[in-house]
Amino acid sequence: MHQVPFENDVVVSLVDTPAQLIGDPATRVVEAGTAGTVVAVHRQGSDVAAYEIEFHLGGNSWGLATLTAGEVDRLSSERLYHAVVWQPTPDSAGLRVAVCAKDLEDASTKLEAKYGSGNIFGLHNKEDAERPR
Repeated sequence: MHQVPFENDVVVSLVDTPAQLIGDPATRVVEAGTAGTVVAVHRQGSDVAAYEIEFHLGGNSWGLATLTAGEVDRLSSERLYHAVVWQPTPDSAGLRVAVCAKDLEDASTKLEAKYGSGNIFGLHNKEDAERPR
């Protein structure tokens, strides 16, 4: 059953969409499947017409996109995982990424499919990061 997202809910884009970079006049395409946070809900009467979604685009870069109700879905069974992808070359810098997955194994599988199995992933979710070591 499709649940209506509210402000501060984490949602996933169902379509590729342009996002306005925050603090920059440029736009960047956010791929379908990218998680973001609802920052505003636009209503037409009692129906949701559109959402303003903030997407983390890596590093200190964020983008804002307007999506219709049919172009987003609330994350229910999936959680947001953060990772640092390291290329196996001596001069490569780590790439910070986020992925939506059911569990840690699913997140790792998705990252390997996108970035290759020869890369090293530093992978965690919010609860893991807050746990005492």
